[in-house]
Amino acid sequence: MEGQGNVIKGDISVSVIVPVFNEEKRIRPLHSSISQALKEQPGSYEIIYVDDGSTDKSFVHLSHLALHDAHVCVVRLRRSFGQTAAIAAGLQQSSGAVVVFLDGDLQNDPQDIPRLLAKLAEGYDVVSGWCQHRQDAQLSGKLPALLLNRLISLLSGTHLHDVSGTLKAYRREIFQHVRLHGEMQHFIPAYAALAGAAVAELEVSQHARQFGTANNYGLARSSRVILDVLTVKFMGRFGRKPLYTFAMPGMAALTLGSIGSALLRGQQNSAPRVRRPQRNPLLVLSALLTVLGLQSIIIGLLGEILILTSHEAQSNTSYVIHDIFSQTLPTEDQQTATLQKVIVRREL
Repeated sequence: MEGQGNVIKGDISVSVIVPVFNEEKRIRPLHSSISQALKEQPGSYEIIYVDDGSTDKSFVHLSHLALHDAHVCVVRLRRSFGQTAAIAAGLQQSSGAVVVFLDGDLQNDPQDIPRLLAKLAEGYDVVSGWCQHRQDAQLSGKLPALLLNRLISLLSGTHLHDVSGTLKAYRREIFQHVRLHGEMQHFIPAYAALAGAAVAELEVSQHARQFGTANNYGLARSSRVILDVLTVKFMGRFGRKPLYTFAMPGMAALTLGSIGSALLRGQQNSAPRVRRPQRNPLLVLSALLTVLGLQSIIIGLLGEILILTSHEAQSNTSYVIHDIFSQTLPTEDQQTATLQKVIVRREL
């Protein structure tokens, strides 16, 4: 592959982030397709491949790309931290005004990237790719995915046909207040919609998977995803003031508990021998409401404390970077020499 010139790191229009895990057979055709799609776009671009602890020769192939293509940056993680962490690592290294996420298994078509960018240019903040006819979806994966799509659309107020696909385009400012964890990379459009971003959906194509198996939404993964959806909803609506979320119902419960206690006292004063307090269901209800009210207020206070202290840990990440290779780094000669040694060692 011929070199494609120098890239000014601070003047990037589009950053394409591709998480890679054991994709040695697909890396070169994938890169060729991405490069072909981006060459025709105005402005500069960068392609950031994140090796999520691959155990095959994926990193060797990525290293060759970094040596011969100045548009390529390779981030290698110390072990597999998952797709969300890999995307977060790539996002940290990117600098484009527009960020595009793309799977590394050749199921997404890079030729759809210009269509996403054109839709984004119409004034949207997020454009989510929608695969209407998924090539690898089985019945066991279709039903959970359908239910999750409906749930996320209901909670976010934005109708999305497909949240499981990775192919999406974002304006960089969307990520100023978004921290990725769990399965959160799929729900960024919903999170952005809750924050007031303009979200659009665009039908994209999908190729059949040639190697490996599809990562469908089984029962265990669906449970984790549902919890992440609830987190998105909570953080979008009440993340800044959790005390209001818990304390208001808690105060209502305390009020009802106090009213019940007053009624119970009135009953005992008017007819002290009619019914013993311990056999009165009003006593149990009043005590339960009082306890629930106090617990809700305490949870709200703890949430406020966590929100205040979380600013001190904003630099924490869910991944550990092993190496970063790119011709645009300041120490180009050292990076190239080190990279060539790594390639030789890995190919032996």
